[in-house]
Amino acid sequence: MGGSGQLMIVTNNELEAVNADGSSSRTIISKQQFEKEFAPIPTRTGTPQWYPTVSPDGQKLLVLTCTMIGFGCSNYKLYLSDVDFKRVKTFQSYKAGLTQWSPDGDKILVRETNGNTEGVDIISAGADFGKVTHLPIASSAYWSSDGKSVYYYNNGWFIVNNDGTGAHPLKCDLCSLASNPSNFVVAESPDDQRIAIGTIDGTVILANTSDFNQFKLASVGSYVNQLHWSPDSQKLAVDINMSPNQSDVIILGMDGTVIEKLVRPEDANFIITCGWSPNSEQTDYQAILSTGYDLYLHTLGQQESFHLLSTEGYDQSCPVWLPASP
Repeated sequence: MGGSGQLMIVTNNELEAVNADGSSSRTIISKQQFEKEFAPIPTRTGTPQWYPTVSPDGQKLLVLTCTMIGFGCSNYKLYLSDVDFKRVKTFQSYKAGLTQWSPDGDKILVRETNGNTEGVDIISAGADFGKVTHLPIASSAYWSSDGKSVYYYNNGWFIVNNDGTGAHPLKCDLCSLASNPSNFVVAESPDDQRIAIGTIDGTVILANTSDFNQFKLASVGSYVNQLHWSPDSQKLAVDINMSPNQSDVIILGMDGTVIEKLVRPEDANFIITCGWSPNSEQTDYQAILSTGYDLYLHTLGQQESFHLLSTEGYDQSCPVWLPASP
């Protein structure tokens, strides 16, 4: 399967490494350690919530905490930590928003929602652990495939270096079709050759990075939530909302053709794409149940997906595939 054949995932507030064949797992951070280190801001009322993400290299954690009161969360707090807790950084003033690890796991793109615009920051997870770089205000922002640049939208598309320098407009007549880019999803292929843009009307635009006006269109029928390129840059896992009560995952080829549609378990209305195995032959996805999540691995060309694990509750991350040991 390539790499180490293991996935790392936070489930039930424990960090675990799980063999892709389901044969065994090991706990890296216990539930007690996790909740002690990443403690939400204490309140008299409300339920503490944890929203963890694991870095692509499996070495670091980003954990957003808040207190759920009724149907809303408040008292947000953000933690950045090594998995061995040698470095821990706390951001007390973090507000609700979206976070995305750079492909190399060295930085995090943070988009704090503030009305119709978003403050965009980059947090260093490398040598300058916890250092924050402020980027221009934007309604949409995404990493380039090498993590050296960020695409962002502010009355037009721009690109900026990850240190905040060199911001300049992106020459792209095609981009003018994006009337509300905050509702669009963008992903650049690992080989830097293509950009995929998912739209609210169910269209996926596959454009060449060398010339954005050379593109192909694919129709997936419904609102696009997420896009994940396979490591070989030949396939795209597309997470779509079929309705307010249902989502599905479709696999596209780089030319926009539909390769297959993943099977949604009978007891799940929503499935969410997470990523790919290192050899691009398997994609992993989560099925959302009434009691928690189930994690599945799907090998392309096979009719049924492999059920890897189940969890109670919803404090769970998407898994990352661990690289092989040197």
